[in-house]
Amino acid sequence: MNIWNSFPFVRYSIALILGILLGVKFPIIWERPFLIFLVLLIPVLLTAFFFRKKSPVLVRTLSGFFSLVFIVFLGGCLAVLNDERNHPDHYENIEGKVKAFSGSICSDHYEREHYMRYEFELNNMLTEQGEEAVKGRIFLYLKKDSISSIVPYGTQLFVQGNFFQINGPHNPDEFDYQEYLARKNIFAHAFVNPDEWAEVGYKPANPLLSLAYRVRGSSSQMITAFIPGVQEAAVINALLIGVKDYLDTEIREAYSAAGAMHVLAVSGLHVGIVYLLITLVFGSLKKTGWGKVLFVLISLGVIWCYALITGFSPSVMRASTMFSVIILGESSGRKTNIYNSLGLAAFILLLYNPYFVYEVGFQLSFIAVLGIVMFQPPIYRLLDAPNKFLDYLWAIVSVSIAAQLATFPLSVYYFHQFPTYFLFSNVLIIPASMVMLSTGLFMLGVGSFSVIAGETIGFLLGGFVEFVNWLILSFQVLPFPTIDWLYLGTISVVLIYLGMVYFFHGVKNNKFSPLAFSMLCLISLSINFHNEDYRNGNQERIVIYDTDEDLVMDMILGTESQLISFSSQVIDDVISFSINPHHLASGLSKAESNLVATNVQSRNGIYFSILNGIRVLVVGPDASGKLSQEVNTDIAVYQKFDPALIDQINAKYLVIGPMESWRERNDLKKYLNSHNSDYFDVNEEGAFELDLKNYPKSNQASIFVR
Repeated sequence: MNIWNSFPFVRYSIALILGILLGVKFPIIWERPFLIFLVLLIPVLLTAFFFRKKSPVLVRTLSGFFSLVFIVFLGGCLAVLNDERNHPDHYENIEGKVKAFSGSICSDHYEREHYMRYEFELNNMLTEQGEEAVKGRIFLYLKKDSISSIVPYGTQLFVQGNFFQINGPHNPDEFDYQEYLARKNIFAHAFVNPDEWAEVGYKPANPLLSLAYRVRGSSSQMITAFIPGVQEAAVINALLIGVKDYLDTEIREAYSAAGAMHVLAVSGLHVGIVYLLITLVFGSLKKTGWGKVLFVLISLGVIWCYALITGFSPSVMRASTMFSVIILGESSGRKTNIYNSLGLAAFILLLYNPYFVYEVGFQLSFIAVLGIVMFQPPIYRLLDAPNKFLDYLWAIVSVSIAAQLATFPLSVYYFHQFPTYFLFSNVLIIPASMVMLSTGLFMLGVGSFSVIAGETIGFLLGGFVEFVNWLILSFQVLPFPTIDWLYLGTISVVLIYLGMVYFFHGVKNNKFSPLAFSMLCLISLSINFHNEDYRNGNQERIVIYDTDEDLVMDMILGTESQLISFSSQVIDDVISFSINPHHLASGLSKAESNLVATNVQSRNGIYFSILNGIRVLVVGPDASGKLSQEVNTDIAVYQKFDPALIDQINAKYLVIGPMESWRERNDLKKYLNSHNSDYFDVNEEGAFELDLKNYPKSNQASIFVR
């Protein structure tokens, strides 16, 4: 336990995170919070009363344990309270079809190809039962037209029409967009045409946030006006104020492949650069007592002014809070611990919003800083650079190695790739980002008073950004710029981090027991990998994916997959988002878009195939005529409603596949219901999966009589 004594807020943060996770997973436990509180309080009081004199060490130990239990309890309460659906007047709890609704814009705008997206706070809904006062946020998509403009924060709107629940994933291992937005307390969205909404007022709920959005919008306009070149201005917009709407796909992919995407996502790196600039300019103030106070005030003021310029984006808010805690801790005059400061920052942020724990940016920010603090000093000491320039380069490289080492498991877990040339790109991009950020802020400051000066600085900055973009794009020419198709499960990530922390602790303090525990984590990780390989190697199933209009079936045998498509070519996005996530998680190879219907017989739009002895019949959307005889099949997939054909097919499993017509789908379901036929609708229930390990196989060669 000695390892934890110096880091109380690290303990508290871990306990709070555990409570939040439990509160989200098992909210029913917190339905009686006061009862649970009393149950936890009684053992503490009894322990303190009976053992206060006999065993003070035991009292301290149990008191510490129960304090952590209380924080777990607090985390669960915060998680339940933060879920706005638990409030009785939330729109999710109101019954009846919505005819119209009103509310106010509560976020900055996010530009999409055909829509402007806003977060919209509901105030009232008009339903079949009448008008209801409600609460809760939705995503409001306002369709763009020739005269459309940005609707500012605080604008009150009346919208004619309904909003709809955000759907969850329909295919195995698909990204759960519904859960992702639920963590932000957004559960519905509305797509609105220009003639379906009207402004009815203007009342910003938060004047400071309104100011931040106006400053951010003005800054974006100045960047676009001062910097020549569309992509150069887009990069500065992303790097300086976090507006990534104007980045094209090529630039995004190039920065991602080079391991430099963090530069285009305003985060802790940018706040760290701002703090470094403050230290370079005002660092001499720390030599005197009052100078230290002035330095703290300047540092906090500049950092939070930068947060204002970015529109108080969540990532900058987190980083600003983290740096504020560290700055205040260092200025207190007491001996501080960086781990404890980070723990306090995390604790404060999670008290403010417990769902931060689920955000990738929150996780990566703290893990990266912890990695730099833990691993950079010993890595830096491995080499003794002969001169200042090489020492500077090695310092950057050591920081990059430490950050990548710490974030590698999480990066693979979320993004499934690793940038091969991250060391070289970061040696270039980190100093370049310091130049771009400082020059960009200087441009905004000077440009506010002199347009000519702003344009001059913008011209020079644009040329520098063009050169940086060229360097980043050059990495794509190199062989294997990224190692992709990587997969780590949750258990593997936890074991890796436990092993890393205890290995570091054992080496640093020359202790055997942490090293032994680290080795145990490594052995457990190896066993987990072996179990995953065994599971993947013994899988045998068929999957029919929900891919809107394309019918795609997957015959999976071990680590081999036979994909069959009945379309000429499946859209790349369907492959990337609906099929490949399942292939990756199942240990299969990456699917390509040029799928063909191999080993498939067809006649008049009716398809038949035998996949490892499983008979599959598909009534395609262009099916016509009748079969020459009644047929027996294992799986029948209907993409068209044809009663005559349906009556000729005897199937163990009836699957309603992708269909173009919603009305035809309903007619088919009514017909099957009238005949008491069980069926599976992929549009409503998601992908159809059938485990074939114990399923009897067929030797039938064809259903077509020639």
